[in-house]
Amino acid sequence: MLLALGSGSLAVGLLFLANRMVTGTLTPVDRIREEVAAISRAGSGERVSVPNTGDEVAHLAQTMNRMLDRIARADAVSRQFTSDASH
Repeated sequence: MLLALGSGSLAVGLLFLANRMVTGTLTPVDRIREEVAAISRAGSGERVSVPNTGDEVAHLAQTMNRMLDRIARADAVSRQFTSDASH
């Protein structure tokens, strides 16, 4: 009986610890997602803040910023084409 209670308590503790670790790991990814979702225009110049960690989350933020730069350039080219074509 004692062994079953101890094993159950250990399992619950490990699940709690794993949940905290996963949540802590995904918090920066969720912050990046929120920042990207808040950017309203392609050419606004807004970018995602890059954490100074050098890990995969920082690489994700840099990739998102490069993607936003490409979208802004494509938007500028499209606007210029539309302006040139309308005159």
